[in-house]
Amino acid sequence: MEERRRLTRHVVNKPAKIGFDNQSSLIDCIVRDLSSGGACLQFPAPLQAPESFELSFDNFRSTRACRVAWRQTDRLGVCFC
Repeated sequence: MEERRRLTRHVVNKPAKIGFDNQSSLIDCIVRDLSSGGACLQFPAPLQAPESFELSFDNFRSTRACRVAWRQTDRLGVCFC
């Protein structure tokens, strides 16, 4: 398979949360890999996430705005906005 990413991603396997609807909806995930431009997120079950949301590693003391780049059953590829 040809690698199409412009930025190298690093394997992290770190727990995180996504939040949307002004953080009234929070969902646990695992960040599988990460770069300065995006990440791959894995969820415990299939997910219908919105097209944009916030990602946090520290219970929303800080966040990264995300936009979905691709979807699989239990994974999302996101670009940081």
